[in-house]
Amino acid sequence: MGVVHGKEMPKQPFDEFDDDNNDALLSHVIEAPARVDRVKVEGVGRTYDDIITDSIKQTEIFKSSTFGQVILQCHEVRNQLERLQCFQGVQIEVDASEGPDATPDHGYEVTFRVKELKRYRAGVTTTVGNNEGSLVVWGKLPNLYGRGEMAELSYVYGTKSLLYNLTLRKPFFGPIDSILSGTVLRQTNEMPASSAKLSEQGLVLDYSILFQKIKNSIEWNGLIREIQPASRDTPFAIRESAGYTLKSSLKFTSALDQRDDKILPRQGQYCQGSVEFAGLGGDVGFQKYSGLYQVNYPLGSLFTAQASLDGGILGSFSQDKTFSLCDRFFLGGPLSLRGFSHYGIGPKSDGSSLGGTVYWQSAYHIYTPLPFTKPTKGSFSDNFRLNLFANAGSIQDINASELTDKWRKLGEQLRISYGIGLAIRFAGLARVEINYCIPYSYQRDDSVVPGMQFGFGITFI
Repeated sequence: MGVVHGKEMPKQPFDEFDDDNNDALLSHVIEAPARVDRVKVEGVGRTYDDIITDSIKQTEIFKSSTFGQVILQCHEVRNQLERLQCFQGVQIEVDASEGPDATPDHGYEVTFRVKELKRYRAGVTTTVGNNEGSLVVWGKLPNLYGRGEMAELSYVYGTKSLLYNLTLRKPFFGPIDSILSGTVLRQTNEMPASSAKLSEQGLVLDYSILFQKIKNSIEWNGLIREIQPASRDTPFAIRESAGYTLKSSLKFTSALDQRDDKILPRQGQYCQGSVEFAGLGGDVGFQKYSGLYQVNYPLGSLFTAQASLDGGILGSFSQDKTFSLCDRFFLGGPLSLRGFSHYGIGPKSDGSSLGGTVYWQSAYHIYTPLPFTKPTKGSFSDNFRLNLFANAGSIQDINASELTDKWRKLGEQLRISYGIGLAIRFAGLARVEINYCIPYSYQRDDSVVPGMQFGFGITFI
C-alpha cells in the first residue's frame, strides 16, 4: 500500500465530517483532483530500463484525474513490475510534486522502490504428483541478462521417477506476454501397471502465450526413449515394445481456468485441449487428441456440484511409423475413475496394462462442508469437503481406420463406480481423497478396488 506525504488534500474543512459520515469522507478523498507528474523507480541494478518503461506505459497512471484513480493505477504499475519476475518486492510512495513543472495544488510524484532478486537461488523442496511424492534439489539464476531471463537446474527424485533437467527461459513482455523456454532433460519413470520402465533424454522447446486468460503452448519434443521390462515376469506383449525409439513431435495445448479454486472449487469452469503430431523425423509417428472440461456450480449455501468429462483419441500418422506403449492412454485411479487401481482398466496381458487408443471418462460430485462446521475462506475447516461421487468411462484399443465402426464399443463396455469420501486441500497445491468406493460395472480383466481407496495428486476429475 502506498504512503501519501507532504500534500494537503483540497482545503474543505475535514472537521465537518464525524464518525457517522466516514463514507462521505472517503468519497471526498477519492474524488479529489489529482495528476501524476512523475514516476520514479528506485533500486534498479542490473535490470534494463526499457522493460520497466514499457511496463509503466501499459498502464494509465499518467491519465489519472482523481486521487482514487492514482491509487488504483499505482497498484496496476506494481502488478506490471512484479510480472517481470526481476524483483522480490515493490513498494509504493506517493508524494507531492515539486519543481517548476509541478501541477499546482494537485500534482503528485510516485516512487516505486524495488528490490531485485538475488543473482542466484538454491534450495530443497518437495512436490506432489499423482500418487507420487518427490524430493527436488534446485538452483536458479534469475534475471540472468537483465530482462527477466532465467536458468534453472534441478534434480528430482521421486517414488516412481528420476529427473535431471536444465531449463533456460526468455520472457517477452508486451500487450500479450509470452515465454520461450528450452529444456535439456534425462528422466526415468516406472510404469508398474505395465511391468515396464521408461527412460527419456533429449530436448524440449516450448513457446507459451497468455491471451485473455487463455494459456496457449506450442511445444516441440525431440526425445530418445527406451522401454525396459521391469522384471523377468514382464509379458511378451510388453516386451515387444522394448527398445529404443526416437520421437520428434509438435504439440499444441490450450487451457482456460475460471475456477475460484484449483483444488476445491465452488464455481467456475476449466477446459483444456491438446493436439500432438509425431513423425516429423524419428521413427515414431502418431496423431493424438485429448480434451477435458469441468464445470462447478453452487447448490445453495452448503452444497457444490461438479461435473467433468475427459477423453482422447490416438491414431497412426503414416504406414511406416507407429506409436509405442508409452504413447498410449491409460485409465483408472483414485483421482480419476475411482474404484479401480491406477491404470488398471482396459486391455491387459498376463495382468499388465497395454493401454488403449481411445478413451473417455466422466465424473459427477456433490461436495459439502464437514458437519457442525461453518467454513470461511482461508479457515482450516475450509480445506475439507465431504464428497459424494459417481464415475463412468471406458477405454479401447481401436485402430484409427476402425474408429467409426467400433466407437459404439466405448458405450458397451462401460465401467461405473460410485461412493462417498473426504476430499482435502493439501498445502494449497494438491488434493487428497479418502473414499469408500463401490465398483458397479466392470470387465473381467479390470483391476477393481472395492472399499477404501486413498489418492493424492494435482490433477483430478
